[in-house]
Amino acid sequence: MAKTTFLANSTLFLLILKDVKMPEILTKISRCVKLATTAQVVAEVESKLKEKGLSNMMTYVGQCVDEIYNSDELEVRENNPMMIHEPFLGRGEFSLVLVFWHLWYRRNVRNLYIITDDKSARKYIVKNINEIPNDRILWSLKFLDEFIVPRCGMDPDTFLRLLKLLEKSEFRISKKILEFYYKKYKKSEGT
Repeated sequence: MAKTTFLANSTLFLLILKDVKMPEILTKISRCVKLATTAQVVAEVESKLKEKGLSNMMTYVGQCVDEIYNSDELEVRENNPMMIHEPFLGRGEFSLVLVFWHLWYRRNVRNLYIITDDKSARKYIVKNINEIPNDRILWSLKFLDEFIVPRCGMDPDTFLRLLKLLEKSEFRISKKILEFYYKKYKKSEGT
């Protein structure tokens, strides 16, 4: 059976590499699922890491991403109905939407998800792009919780450590979401 493919936006990479600085999580992810992204997202990640003096972290992106698609390629863009959404999405999100449609409808890849934490982009996709099933759009923490912890052996202590670091970081996340995961993982830890 083919590995599930996760098309990651910059938010997942930046959460792991910039905000919590736990590249070992990215390595663990790459060992059990197919992690893919776009050249446009890679450029965003590289720019943000460089801005924070963390250019060395780009090595992990190169080592851990199975496939990097270029949404500017004719094969992806030609007759792709998602092109109409370009003015409404950021470059990274738009590139993921194009590639998702290309893989899902042209290549018949069904074990496919998009990971993005950009609230406005998610809202736009859910409201305006019926071609992407809503259950195929994940938040980074939901991805880690539902796929990486159970399938890749990420232990609850690591998840709790990530939450603590995330809480102190620049990553925008609601207290309600943090509290939900703290409660869930402290319970599984037996405390």
